[in-house]
Amino acid sequence: MEKRYGKRRRRYEQRARRFMRRTRRTRRAGNIAGVLDQLGHLLKKEQEKYFSKEIACIEKDWCLPEKSRIESLKPILDGKMILRVGGRLERAEMEYERRHPAIVPNGSRLAWLIMHSAHSATKHGAVQVMMQHIRQKFWIPKIRSELRSYLHKCLVCVRHNHRFEMQLMADLPSERVTAGKTFLHTGVDYAGPFEIKMEQESKS
Repeated sequence: MEKRYGKRRRRYEQRARRFMRRTRRTRRAGNIAGVLDQLGHLLKKEQEKYFSKEIACIEKDWCLPEKSRIESLKPILDGKMILRVGGRLERAEMEYERRHPAIVPNGSRLAWLIMHSAHSATKHGAVQVMMQHIRQKFWIPKIRSELRSYLHKCLVCVRHNHRFEMQLMADLPSERVTAGKTFLHTGVDYAGPFEIKMEQESKS
């Protein structure tokens, strides 16, 4: 009985593993599309919260407010009503997200999540590495200061970037700090031992 029960249990476990593998394969494509839709929804919510005046001006084809934080970016709205960086790269041979990265408000929760994802993707990369990774799809104003403040809160980076204590050197001897004649005091750096081969005396 025990042997039969063990064989049945193994069969059930194998079937369960096969079922889990199949479901994972079929869910991958659906998960990617779902994540992209959720990300677009979060982007719109954050942009409406921080840049509502700018979005309204762009929809009405008006000039942006003078004190706008993103006026220099020449923002535009895409087909999904997401605020993106303008610029002069429309004819460049690259992806649309790289030509016109989505604007993410600095100081927002979404900006922190993007920096956290980039930090883990770059294996605790520095400011420059994380900035290049993020700007492939997103544009966060004042990103350098945001990344620095993020890195200061990462315990792993703080431990690895900790400065080592320097050994205090002793005071210089009086011979080196007292004026005197040339070559009154000389010092020799010893770098030995030196192996010397003596020449054999010629027999006469």
